[in-house]
This record gives sequence, structure tokens and C-alpha cells, in this order.
Amino acid sequence: MIVAITLCPKKASFAPMLFTGRMEHGIRRAAELGCDAVELNVQNPTLIDTVAIAELIASLGLTVTGIGTGQAYYEEGLSISDTDTKVHEAAIQRLKVQVDFAQQLGGASVIIGGMRGKLDGSPGGNSWSEQRQASIEGTRAAADYAAGRGVRVLIEPINRYETNFINSIAQGLEYLDEIDHSNVSLLADTFHMNIEEVSLADSILAAGERLTYMHLVDSNRRATGMGHTDFKAVIGALHEIGYDGPLCAEVIPLPDDETAARQHVEFVRANW
Repeated sequence: MIVAITLCPKKASFAPMLFTGRMEHGIRRAAELGCDAVELNVQNPTLIDTVAIAELIASLGLTVTGIGTGQAYYEEGLSISDTDTKVHEAAIQRLKVQVDFAQQLGGASVIIGGMRGKLDGSPGGNSWSEQRQASIEGTRAAADYAAGRGVRVLIEPINRYETNFINSIAQGLEYLDEIDHSNVSLLADTFHMNIEEVSLADSILAAGERLTYMHLVDSNRRATGMGHTDFKAVIGALHEIGYDGPLCAEVIPLPDDETAARQHVEFVRANW
């Protein structure tokens, strides 16, 4: 069991994260609350002191499970599905910078969720299939680069209200088949699953060994145990597939950062 929380160095428009704008404080609190690791959502690693962050994390006996990349899309519009060559190449380059950061932190995975963007298929523009193919090529480029640096790339299905492709676990697995790359696997987020899946447990079982990372988030995007998600069934399914990866909170800070972080750690340790 690897219990983790998601942190961010700055306030962001996309904010299901804890201690935003206070990442160093969040890292310290994660250790004090009994986390094993943290996930870092960083828009551009070149704009922060990555050496100091890596040293602080190591000094506290923590590891980094993942690097979230979504802010590059939400704040800058960088998307690997964009067929504008400049934007597409800039998105791939940013993913490579994220991979370098992940390597510096000991091989954390790099998450492609929001950075897929959306398919627009606008009249006179590129078709959905062309944009989807661009995303596949972008993911392969990132995975090739990451493979040589001991870093795994993760695809995260996101609900239909935030993007219009790869919404469900089944669609995520189909995308993995299309990519056909040994260095790419699946991240499942129970908040998105609560919207898209008929059965969270059955979807986990279907993913099997291709599922290597979990965001445990309740139905209302609050910390585990603060909504109506049946985590007993989720955890049972994870045990059945032999899951031993991160159990990370990518949650909104309600009622506050401290309470949400503590709730996740205590709930997961009590129920795993």
C-alpha cells in the first residue's frame, strides 16, 4: 500500500489538489500525516526549484508517485491532440520536461489526463480521427522518451464533462491497444469512474494488470469516505487483481486541506 496526496506549487483554475500554492508545506504535512508519497501537479518544472523539492522529499522519507501534467493544457492550451504543429510539438516537449522531472525524483510516473485536450472536429478543420491520431503519436513520443529514463507514462480516463474522448476504463484500455507501447499503462480515478462506469469493481477487474495507478476520490470529489462511493467494492477488486500501486488523493480541499489530507490517509489505512 502506497498512500499519497496530490500537491501543487501554485493556485490553479483546475484545483482538485491539496495545499495549492504551499507545496513545500504540503510535502511536510504529508510526511507528518503518515503518507508514503506525494503526487505533484506541476505546469512547467523549469519554473520551480526542482533540486530543492527533490531534496526536501527525500529528507522526509517520501517518494513521488506521479507527475500531473494537466495544468499545461488548462492554463496554456498545450494538448497532444492538437493538429497545429506548433502546439502539438510544444505539448510533446513539455511532456519530455515532465519526464526529466520525474526521473530526477526517482522515476515517478507521468500522467496524461487533461493534456489530451478535447476533440473538436470543427467544420473545415481536422477530423476527430486526425486529432485522435495526433494524441496517439504524442503519447508514443512521450513513452519512447520516458522508457529510456525509467519513467512510466499513464493514461487517465476523464469523465465526459471535462473531455470528449477516453472517458471510461474500457475506452482507456482500447486506447492502450492502439498505442501498443509497453511503457504506457492506465490510471483509474474513482471520481471519474463514478460518472462513467456501470460498476467500478468490474471495470477494475477488466483493467487487471494494465492498471498501475489509482486516484481514490469520493463521488463528490472530496476525500475518501466523504461521499457515497462503495470503496469496499473498489478495494476488494484491487486486491483481486493484485494491485500494489499508489492510492492517491486527487481531491478538492473541503472542508480544508488539512482535514481532507488526514481523512484520506486514515480512511485508506483503515480500509485497505
